Amino acid sequence: MAIAWTTIAIVFALLPGVSFFFGAALKERFARDLIRTSVVGDVAGAFFVSLAAHSLSWYISATFFGFNIKSYIYPLVYYRVYPSFYVLQQIERGIEISVIYAFVISTASFSIGILLAYCGVFRYFSAFKWVKNLSSEDYSIITAYIATNVVENNRCLMYKGILEEYFLDGNGSFSYIVLRNCSKYFMIMDGDTPSTGLKTQLFPNHDYNNNNEWNYFLINGANISNVLFDKTNTSIVNVSESINRLNDELQRLVKDIQASNIRSQVNVTATRIPRDSSQQDG
Repeated sequence: MAIAWTTIAIVFALLPGVSFFFGAALKERFARDLIRTSVVGDVAGAFFVSLAAHSLSWYISATFFGFNIKSYIYPLVYYRVYPSFYVLQQIERGIEISVIYAFVISTASFSIGILLAYCGVFRYFSAFKWVKNLSSEDYSIITAYIATNVVENNRCLMYKGILEEYFLDGNGSFSYIVLRNCSKYFMIMDGDTPSTGLKTQLFPNHDYNNNNEWNYFLINGANISNVLFDKTNTSIVNVSESINRLNDELQRLVKDIQASNIRSQVNVTATRIPRDSSQQDG
């Protein structure tokens, strides 16, 4: 029985820390790539976060709500000294308060974890510094140029596409890379300066301007030789869309100017007619 209660107490104590890191992992897509951890490190992190969360919550409860945790713990520890009915009463109250407390502190820890991950705090503790830059939210479009191990007749098979997802192993090598809107081509390595051939779209029938259409191409890390990442602002990528919007605005502006000129001519004509008629009457 003591082992069961000890297990429950440990789970209850570490619940804020586990909730915190679970919330951080939901938002931070590359959490495992950013911070090199182990089982001991995960438990230690959950312990210190839980300790801080419990201490802060108890301080706030005691300061603003007059909650005294000693009044609930003492009857349970010294149950032989207190009357049985009082101990049972404290247990019933303690279970209800513990459930509410666990729900509130877990929700708060989960929310704080998501918030800190959204702010990018964990990226400063990255095991591989380049992942921090690659995971930056300043640029939402990253184009990857991948050179594979497939080489024949001095031609290297390459892929180009928008980086959608990737995963690293413990040494910082790619386990896989997922590209979107992918095309393939060959790098010709004849002569002193390599050159590239024509690009072939893997899904030529797709309308890439339609967000409802998508395609993913997964490349195994064992087939990857080198990768070049190009970070591009979305405002530059969507040039055609911006030009179309600009043309629409220009056409609308031209129509407004033409309509304004027509109204001006009508007003001028309307003001001249009475003056001419008055001259004829005179």
